[in-house]
Amino acid sequence: MTMKETYLSMGIGEKTYEFCEKIEQDLKERFCEIDKVAEQNQMKVLGAMQKQLDMDTTIWEEKR
Repeated sequence: MTMKETYLSMGIGEKTYEFCEKIEQDLKERFCEIDKVAEQNQMKVLGAMQKQLDMDTTIWEEKR
């Protein structure tokens, strides 16, 4: 069963389904851009966490 058939079997009208498909396609490029920004931000956060872990490790080793 295709996704369209699944939606139709659940009572979603064909016009509604087609309208939503068009909107989704129109927004696809924008969603891709948002995903790229989110990925960059995640990498920044991971980098900051790694840097903090390195600093914490260095401080711990100096106290020994």
